[in-house]
Amino acid sequence: ALHDSQSGRFKPAEGQLHDYKQVIRPDQKPSVAELARDILGFSNSEGGVLIVGVADDQAILGHEKVDFRSLRNGLGVFIGTRVDFDLEEVLTTIGGHVYRLIAVIIRRSQAAYPNLLRKDIELFPGLARKVKYVRGTLFYRRGAEILAESPYGGDIESRARELGFSEAAPRTRTSF
Repeated sequence: ALHDSQSGRFKPAEGQLHDYKQVIRPDQKPSVAELARDILGFSNSEGGVLIVGVADDQAILGHEKVDFRSLRNGLGVFIGTRVDFDLEEVLTTIGGHVYRLIAVIIRRSQAAYPNLLRKDIELFPGLARKVKYVRGTLFYRRGAEILAESPYGGDIESRARELGFSEAAPRTRTSF
């Protein structure tokens, strides 16, 4: 019901509760890190659904089969084990052709504090050591955007309270 079987496009534009991604590569750290950022953003906001195999113009492209176990292992480095999400393979037919999509269903965190990034995300891994997001960054969604509050110079405590959490950050010793 979310896509038009005639045009092969998803009807709703990206928004607070849903997003589209063209491809994920479980064997490539930058791809996994970007997915982790998206998952954390949803979990700290209202939750939502990320559909993989969809172009920027919302056209359904399909996606190759993904080993969910290796993807979860790669994500765990960045998001830990407390983030509640499911990975599902979804098949849809458009114009007589079957397309595989990956649905990532993320539930809102029920903890007293938001889920924070557990490991630095590098800008150009393997080239020069330049960090794009540092460990402890708070990601959240506002509309169709993922926004970040840095532990350095940002006001994570205020943002966490705005998002409805009673505490700003987990006890570092036990969570990291």
